[in-house]
Amino acid sequence: MLEELEENSNATKGEYTCVINIEDAPPPAENQSDISIEAQLMDIVIKQNCTLKDATATLKETNPTLGKKEIYAAMLNLKNHAKSL
Repeated sequence: MLEELEENSNATKGEYTCVINIEDAPPPAENQSDISIEAQLMDIVIKQNCTLKDATATLKETNPTLGKKEIYAAMLNLKNHAKSL
């Protein structure tokens, strides 16, 4: 398609629409990297009605790319924030 546009002398005129068929595309992977660890922990606590400690273990199991120290630090941030309320 790009070659056709480059060869067309009128290609700079008008608007173009690109239609993509995603019918057979795999579902998007859940990318939790854009969501803070604290938010992920709270999401687990609320959805699973569990303790922050249980949510920490669940997050480590479901997201092995996160380190134990990162998750623990996020848990402490949440606890400290809750105390200041």
